[in-house]
Amino acid sequence: MYRVVVSFISIGAGTDASAKEKLDQVIQQYQTDVGMPIAHEEIAWGREGEVDFCFKLLGQDKKSKDSFVQNLRDAFKGNNLVQISENTPALHQARPAFGK
Repeated sequence: MYRVVVSFISIGAGTDASAKEKLDQVIQQYQTDVGMPIAHEEIAWGREGEVDFCFKLLGQDKKSKDSFVQNLRDAFKGNNLVQISENTPALHQARPAFGK
C-alpha cells in the first residue's frame, strides 16, 4: 500500500512535462521542511510517458504525511493530466521493455 500515488496521464498528446518539474519542487521543499529524504517508486506504464510516482512516506508522522498530500493536491489543482490517489496499492504495472 502507498500513502499517495501521483499519476501523470495522457489524453493522446503526452504527459505534462512541467508537472514533473512541479512534483520535483514539492518533493524538494518537503524534504527541506521535514529534514529527511522521501523515497518513492516510479512505475512507467504508458506509451506516451505515463508514469506513477508512488510514495509510502515511511518514518513520517500522520501530520507530516497529510501535509505532503495536501501540498501535492494544491500543486496540481486543476491539472487534468495529474491524478492523485491515496491509500492504494500500485495502480498500474510497469510497461515491458521491448527488445530485451
